Amino acid sequence: DDDIEPLPIREEISFSRIKCANHALAIQYVQVFSDLLDEWQTIFVKYITLHDNVTQAESQVEACDDLLDVFVDDVAATVLLNNNNDRNSDEFRSYLGSKQPYEIRRPVLGDELELVRGWIAPLKASPNPAMNALGARGDDLCKNADAAVIVAANAKQELRTFLLIGEYSQFIAKVNGTRKSIHGELGKAKH
Repeated sequence: DDDIEPLPIREEISFSRIKCANHALAIQYVQVFSDLLDEWQTIFVKYITLHDNVTQAESQVEACDDLLDVFVDDVAATVLLNNNNDRNSDEFRSYLGSKQPYEIRRPVLGDELELVRGWIAPLKASPNPAMNALGARGDDLCKNADAAVIVAANAKQELRTFLLIGEYSQFIAKVNGTRKSIHGELGKAKH
């Protein structure tokens, strides 16, 4: 939305400042808009910081997903190795059901993470050392993925709060109120 993006707001403030500077009755309001431009700088820096936090958190989620995708392939390969490449073996179906590994890897975390989380206990309980090692690795991957998902959700919420009800929203209300008030004052002065 253009009403959420900060650059158009800066353009509106700058336009109002220039318009006031070029109008004899409004020249007294130039400093008001200059102050709003200074305040916009602070708001913009916070916006960029929060936006970068979301980008970094989403990147971490993607990195966790990439590692989980490799893990899915490793579990499938190990189970197939243990069962003479029989995709219809009970063990293979207990982990992957009727799906191929690529079908499990497709979503970014979400369902994939939930499915892999269900593999951890049986992998750790397996008498096969390779399966046990996969269980420990999968447990770590799930914990890291859970943490990344929480960080991403929190970063998105912090940005959303800033934009919709926080400092940015309050700044927009201040800018709109200031412009409306000055416009009203100038309207009275013309008559």
